Amino acid sequence: MLETRAIIIRLDGDEAIVEAKQGGGCGQCDSTKGCGKASQLFSLQPRRFRVRNEINARVGEEVQVFVADGVLLRSAAIIYMFPLALLLLGGSLGTQFAGESGSSDGYAVIGAMLGLAAGFVLARLFTLRQRALSSAQPVIARSEEMCHFH
Repeated sequence: MLETRAIIIRLDGDEAIVEAKQGGGCGQCDSTKGCGKASQLFSLQPRRFRVRNEINARVGEEVQVFVADGVLLRSAAIIYMFPLALLLLGGSLGTQFAGESGSSDGYAVIGAMLGLAAGFVLARLFTLRQRALSSAQPVIARSEEMCHFH
């Protein structure tokens, strides 16, 4: 399971909006030598996520947020692979559609762009479907306060 520490900043029904704490990874996130410094250049806001709050944690609590094994990798693969695969397929079909005409490159470009657009649409539909599955959503598994008492 992937996990990160976060602070609850808002509650919304049985879900919480959490702000992930910086750190994790290799421990170099705050170092001037680590990749975390480079990523801070592109991150204008803190990372905020909507998670299931099954332990009824309160605003201001520091909690552990978990994502089931494979969910992140599967989602990343779908988000990148659908558009890429359909771009290549669309370009190939565009070339086939052109036949022997001299403008097969134009057909390939149009087919590739249509394939890419279809790939983005399919990736978006997959993402929306994943949000509906409870097994694919991040969840607060324990509060930091609870950990100190055990």
